[in-house]
Amino acid sequence: MIATQEYGWTQLADRAGLRWPDAADWAMAQAAAAGFDAWEPLVHGPDDLRRVAETAGRHGLAMPSIFLSGPLGGAEAGATLDRMRATLRAAGAMGCRLASVYPSPDASGWKPDAALVAQARNLGALAQAARGEGVQVLYHPEEGCLHHGAREMAHMLLATDPDEVGLCLDPDTVWRASGGSMVAVLDFLRSWGARVAEVHLRQCRGGVWTEALGPGDVDFGAVAAALRAAGARPFVAVEHAFEEGTIVTLDPVEAHRRSLRYVEDAFLPALDG
Repeated sequence: MIATQEYGWTQLADRAGLRWPDAADWAMAQAAAAGFDAWEPLVHGPDDLRRVAETAGRHGLAMPSIFLSGPLGGAEAGATLDRMRATLRAAGAMGCRLASVYPSPDASGWKPDAALVAQARNLGALAQAARGEGVQVLYHPEEGCLHHGAREMAHMLLATDPDEVGLCLDPDTVWRASGGSMVAVLDFLRSWGARVAEVHLRQCRGGVWTEALGPGDVDFGAVAAALRAAGARPFVAVEHAFEEGTIVTLDPVEAHRRSLRYVEDAFLPALDG
């Protein structure tokens, strides 16, 4: 089972002049037409989860994983934890088994040390609660988490139990955060690869995101080999994204069909060795 991640579809909907989340039905129909059998949504609460699951079900799309985000280290952390716990209870009852969690950034762009300590503690508590629902929590770092000596990402992983908090890896994020370095990506995997339970695959060429997966700046063959060496066999989600300079020549169905084919024909075989 291979998922398509919601984020890129929100961008495609915007390009088509459609409003999200009203466009979710449109997006899921195209994802199914491209051959995907799973959808990974960003959900904001249990009611939102049930709405998305109903739409996904109409299109034959499973939801084995979800994406959650919110502040976990400051004054709003309590409300975030309550919302996420309720969402995870509902997700577990639906058969979801993975939940990637991105602790949202501070408005100032800098989280004090005390906030990082609280964030890691809350992430661990959330993972313990989720385990009782049959869901594994995965920490999902974004680019800012790898700045300043990767202090935020490192603390989230060093201060949490690896048996409870896994890792959702986006190799492109690590590549960008390190200034475009595959050495950094592979060093990251040598250090943390055993915790990777999910990967989000996105590609770029010349530092610009591409409309479909394939050869590019990120050496996915090397990524797969490093994951294999670490003993990881992660769930895979295709996460298209678009930015200034992205060349678009394909319709969404064909672009996603090509990415799915790349995962099936190139990435998964390399992961299996």
